[in-house]
Amino acid sequence: FDKIINHIREINEKNRAEMMTIPRKISPANFAECVDVILKFFNSIMRAHLVVEMCEIAESLEIPPRDKAQLTYLKETIKENILGLYKAVSLIIDGLLKNYSQESFEYKAFDELKGNIEQLVSKYLPQETEKNVVEEIKSA
Repeated sequence: FDKIINHIREINEKNRAEMMTIPRKISPANFAECVDVILKFFNSIMRAHLVVEMCEIAESLEIPPRDKAQLTYLKETIKENILGLYKAVSLIIDGLLKNYSQESFEYKAFDELKGNIEQLVSKYLPQETEKNVVEEIKSA
């Protein structure tokens, strides 16, 4: 159990470190930097997703109720982090998409990245509010 918790903490620390390297401002004209920022978010979401999967596997083990409660807390906290990362990267992508025509390579690339991120995160969005979150993000 301690090994699992240590792995989870290591992955969370990698996510925090990577988020610290993201620039405060990005220029839509710098395509490479924009893609790099979006991929950092995508990697963090993917890592967090793997942590949730690890928690679910660990919850199926024969462990004391206290440890199971700790895993559940970690899992729910990480799910909330995933949603926060998703909201942030969606705002970034939506802002970038406004700078390009729908026929441009850049628009298509960012739109494809957004679709991939949405597919991964859809598991964590409450089904009845998924449309509300998407609308909230678009209106922000």
